[in-house]
Amino acid sequence: MLLKSIAILAALFVIRYLAKQVLLLGFHKTAFTHWPGPCRSVSPVEHGAEDMVLTKNGLAIITSGIDVAYRSDVTDPRITAAPGKLFAFNFNKPEQNATELEFAIGRIPNFPLMDKYLGGRNETRIFVVNHRQDAETIEIFKLIGDIAKPKIEHIKSVQNPLFTSVNDVLATGPSSFYATNDGYLRFTAWRVLETLLSRPWDQ
Repeated sequence: MLLKSIAILAALFVIRYLAKQVLLLGFHKTAFTHWPGPCRSVSPVEHGAEDMVLTKNGLAIITSGIDVAYRSDVTDPRITAAPGKLFAFNFNKPEQNATELEFAIGRIPNFPLMDKYLGGRNETRIFVVNHRQDAETIEIFKLIGDIAKPKIEHIKSVQNPLFTSVNDVLATGPSSFYATNDGYLRFTAWRVLETLLSRPWDQ
């Protein structure tokens, strides 16, 4: 009787989990393809764009790629061979390609998400989530140069014990921001359990 009860509870848990995933992924919804105009691939962005912010003068900063060498659960070569990079694209000249932004800080491999802060004296700062192998950080850059030849200067890295799995960042000042976690734990076996249990532990 006990084993039967355990089996029933386990079956109910699996059914609940699958039903929740179906609802979250929207299999029951109809999606219509639409776009405002012609689309094209923009070189040299090879591994897609995780996020993009647009400045008031029409310059887009794009994050692309992610280094997941510290995540044993990711084995897809399309992902593992996609180093994180930052690109700039000028919407005022959409026929041109993007340009890679370089900065003197050493290797920062993971650039998934970001936001911008428009300060006084035409200063623009870019806040980028960085999933480093040893910690989660927010990298703060200053956008310099003109729209024809944009460059970025690394200002500082911000690290906090509360950054466990940063999913997004919202800039509120030159060095202040809000950040959200999409999980309480980092990418370990316990994180898999957290995901399977669908626990609301993110912050």
